[in-house]
Amino acid sequence: MAPSRRRSKLVSLFASGVCLVATHAWNAGAQEIVPLIAGNEDVAAALEECPTGYNLDGGVCKKEIARRPMTLCPPRASFEGGECVTEKEVKSVLTCGADELLVGDRCEVEEFIKALASCPRDYTFTGAACMRSQESKAQQYCDDGYKLSSGDLCLRDIKEKPEAVCPPGARQQGDKCFILESSPPHVACSRGFELESGMCVRVETVRPEQRCPHGYRLDGGICRNVVRLQPNAVCPAGHDFNGKECVMSQLAEPTLKCDDGYQLEGTVCVKRLEKAAKPECPAKYEYRNNVCIKQTAVKPRSECPEGSVEAAGPGKTCEAVHIADSSLVCPNDFSIYNGQCVRKTTGPMHQECALGFRNTREGVCVRETHQKAEKRCPEGLELSGDGVCTAQDSAPAHLVCDQGELTPQGTCVRVFTAETLFTCPRGFKLREPDCIRQVQKAAAATCPENAKMRGGNCIVLERFPASDNCEDDYVSDGHSSCIKYDIKSPKRTCPRAYRLFNTVCVKRLFRL
Repeated sequence: MAPSRRRSKLVSLFASGVCLVATHAWNAGAQEIVPLIAGNEDVAAALEECPTGYNLDGGVCKKEIARRPMTLCPPRASFEGGECVTEKEVKSVLTCGADELLVGDRCEVEEFIKALASCPRDYTFTGAACMRSQESKAQQYCDDGYKLSSGDLCLRDIKEKPEAVCPPGARQQGDKCFILESSPPHVACSRGFELESGMCVRVETVRPEQRCPHGYRLDGGICRNVVRLQPNAVCPAGHDFNGKECVMSQLAEPTLKCDDGYQLEGTVCVKRLEKAAKPECPAKYEYRNNVCIKQTAVKPRSECPEGSVEAAGPGKTCEAVHIADSSLVCPNDFSIYNGQCVRKTTGPMHQECALGFRNTREGVCVRETHQKAEKRCPEGLELSGDGVCTAQDSAPAHLVCDQGELTPQGTCVRVFTAETLFTCPRGFKLREPDCIRQVQKAAAATCPENAKMRGGNCIVLERFPASDNCEDDYVSDGHSSCIKYDIKSPKRTCPRAYRLFNTVCVKRLFRL
């Protein structure tokens, strides 16, 4: 390996009692000199060179001559995650379940079953003892003041005198209530007058006189005007009225004939000389305007115009009746009101009391009445026909037993007990009321905390730091190998005008 061309080195010089410490860098290519002491350029670091195959390291030349792997962990230990791991076997812990007892390596538990119970004749096992019951009817009784009725009720009659009560504001005297009534007086009018809008008014009425318009006459309370009209002539269907009678016209086509010696051509008779044809109509027809007409006359029937009726009397005439409202006329000082002639006159007013009331000095109408006081009973009591408040109180009858205990059903039950006989199956021992035997099973093996079960054994993993020590003359490379080096001192040289002094270069004229 070529020697390094740039070095840094800490140099200590002791000369004439002075200690000099500085870092000098020597670059062979640039021939730089770094002063050891500020302002002193007479001291510089020497150029260090190593033989071929050696490397400069920390001021010495080193060459690897041997390498062997580093022993990080002892035997039976493995290297995991930067630590040494080894397995250690620990004793397992035997445990039993609840209510179980550890005996050696077995768990012992007591097995319980109910013993078979038997009772003497007429007795029944209730789960705790042999019992026989005897049932009888309970006796009934009532509290003082009550009497036993049919069934199971106790009755007591309650009687109290009713309380006499008058209405509010009444004066009570014995069993009578005196009530003072008052009312304001009312305004009254003299005979023949009536109160109307705060005034005494007498109303006089007379029948009004009926009058009809000019040309009308009064008939049964109605104004009538009769107009005579001529009836209309009405002809049958197909007839026309000519002012006297109804005429029906019938039309027929004429036949054309020529005189002897003439021949009909179209409407012309031709001989040697032309001559107009002479039309000829059927019997009872008349030729008019190139048409044969037959007219039949009938007498028309007469009808009254709309709104008129046939008048009574000789000849046929029609009459139309017009009706108008009559006007009502009243005497002087009277006016029309609801079809009557009315005259109102006023009279004086005075105050008076209603019938049975008397007027006091204060102008109030009063009267005093009396009534029988109301009889009221306390709550829960009713008034009987003889004027007494009565009620009936009831309570359930009490039940009591001479022997035995009272049941909710109202009977007395007496219980007799007898000794219970218990038996157990084979292999069990009697411990009343149960049968017991000891049962064993293998105990459960468990490992302590941080231990794992393997093949019935508990294994604990122990971890400790790995060792980075190497044998003598060997050093660690900082990883997993131990290396042995051959070490030599480097060859040091100085620039021109410098001389080597220990490990530094000093100018020849420099004095310490």
